[in-house]
Parts: sequence; C-alpha cells; structure tokens
Amino acid sequence: TFVAGTVFYNPLTEHFYEYVASSGSWTSAKSSAENRSYFGRVGYLATMLSEAENNFIWKLMSSDAWFGASDDYTYVNAALGTNTYASQTAVEGKWHWISGPEKGTNFSNGNTGSGPFTVSGQYAKWAAGEPNNAGGEHYGQFYSANLGQWNDLPNTNLNGYLCEYGDMPGDI
Repeated sequence: TFVAGTVFYNPLTEHFYEYVASSGSWTSAKSSAENRSYFGRVGYLATMLSEAENNFIWKLMSSDAWFGASDDYTYVNAALGTNTYASQTAVEGKWHWISGPEKGTNFSNGNTGSGPFTVSGQYAKWAAGEPNNAGGEHYGQFYSANLGQWNDLPNTNLNGYLCEYGDMPGDI
C-alpha cells in the first residue's frame, strides 16, 4: 500500500479509496462522490465486494460513513435503468449497489426477521440485527467501530462518506 495524501491505493482491487470528512445526508454524499475524481478516475460511493476490501476501507475511517448501498426504490430503479420496482414496498430489503461499476447489483435480501440473506456470489457485512428498516432506513452506513460492519439509516446526516475510484467507463 502507498499513500498519496488522503487517498489510499489497494493493490487487491487496484482501486483508490478516500474517507471524506463532510457532514451530510446519503443523497448529498452520493452527489459529492460522483463529482470527485482522482488522477482521471471518476469517484463514487464505495462498494465492498470482499472481506479484504471491507477491512482495508474500515481502517481508513475516522468516523462512521455513507457507502454506496440502498434499498430505496427510486435509487434502485435508477441504478437498474428500469422501473423494476413500483413502490418502496416492492423493493424493501432488496439491497443494491447504487454506484460504481457494480451499480444495479442486488447483494442482500431481507431485513431482520426475514434475513438478511447475502445473494449468492455477493458480499455483505451487516451488523447483528441489521438491516432493520427502523423508521424508513434505506441507505448504507459503514461503522467506524464494530469491526467495519454495516447498518441501514434514514437519509440523515453523518460526518463523512467513503469515495472509491476505479473501473468506471472512461477512467484513465
């Protein structure tokens, strides 16, 4: 691993990662990440595809952060490029990557009580009892503690987000 300022390179994924300290909602973090770039690579909210990648990112964090997962039907439909889900009820608990090269990939199904179940061939690291959709929670939060486990939250404020760079169309 080498460090170039606040952006870290992971040789396992050949991607760059950055914890961005910026208080805001998941929707503002998504927009901000997509407006970032790093040496010709487009930014997006981070997606974690393995335990090794999850652990690498977790060690960069100084506080809880947003990442690129959601079960909000508006964002899932946009990621899929179709109106697959007619309502929030139809997609509830079907967690998808909303950003990056994995955009539109369903990786986890079910909330607490009916899952969660990681989709075959995918990776998820939900904390015990999560996701639970308590009070309309549709956005991915990455804990800076709890061994880098995940939680679902409403579109509220967190102190930062995780930006990833790599493998997007048009990247240098």
